[in-house]
Amino acid sequence: MKKDIIEDSLTKQIIDRIYPTIKENALKECSVIVKDLTKNITQVVIEQDKKIIKTITQVTHNKFKDLLLLINNNIPAMLTGGAGSGKSSTCEKVAEALGLDFYFSNAITQEYKLTGFIDANGVYQETQFYKAFKDGGLFVLDEIDASVPEALVILNTAIANGYFDFPNGKVQANENFRIVACANTYGLGGDDIYVGRNQLDAASLDRFAILKFDYDPELEKSLANDKEWVKFIQAFRNQIIKRKMKHIVSMRAIIYGDKLLKYENNIEKILNEIVFKNLEIEDIKSIGKIKEDTENKFIKVYNQIVER
Repeated sequence: MKKDIIEDSLTKQIIDRIYPTIKENALKECSVIVKDLTKNITQVVIEQDKKIIKTITQVTHNKFKDLLLLINNNIPAMLTGGAGSGKSSTCEKVAEALGLDFYFSNAITQEYKLTGFIDANGVYQETQFYKAFKDGGLFVLDEIDASVPEALVILNTAIANGYFDFPNGKVQANENFRIVACANTYGLGGDDIYVGRNQLDAASLDRFAILKFDYDPELEKSLANDKEWVKFIQAFRNQIIKRKMKHIVSMRAIIYGDKLLKYENNIEKILNEIVFKNLEIEDIKSIGKIKEDTENKFIKVYNQIVER
């Protein structure tokens, strides 16, 4: 028997014996990798009268499912977390997933911004809250901790009673009315970073389930083409948090920086405009060098700035 035939025969026998083991291990390893890569991808199946009417697959924040559960069960929720962590955009995705109209309002500084008012011509001027309350939908009150506490008593009454006396008459809450409040604090007053926040009435806080809403590292990776930029932002943010500095580096820095990187090659310029902002060089030096992933081009430039 020729040598090459013997080699081919032995090779085939070896492959036949070890291939199943290799295949099994490879499948297990691939399964782990796929689960890691897709853990922020959520598929939502919307049903009506027990029939599937819509399926949505999207990259979501890691608190998306928690918020979806609260809203779907008509539980008012308050999202508390840093600026630019994706609170309002996640609320919008939840509304879409549940087939609800989306209504949005910034901090309430006067009651009429919630209740609406009768103008000089006798015409009632509707608000986002009124429309959601009357017609159904998800109403998001952003920066509730920057609202005037007295004005929020209106929310307490509306949520508790299921109806409210608006300037144009009494309105019963629509069965599909839902509400989410977003805050940078826990409603206990300002802190070192969010100094202008108000302390909310205990009755207001008691109306909401509190959902801590931090920055989601996996979601942030999906926001930029340049993954090195994302790693730098996350590393720099960790440095700031460790030193309890009064400086915010949110997901917006990732998005804005990634846009600029398409047209701008000057990394230090981008760092100054998007990341450092009003920080003085002494502040930057006090943050210290980033020791992880030192081959990252952004970390290299940052460390050079610190060393000057």
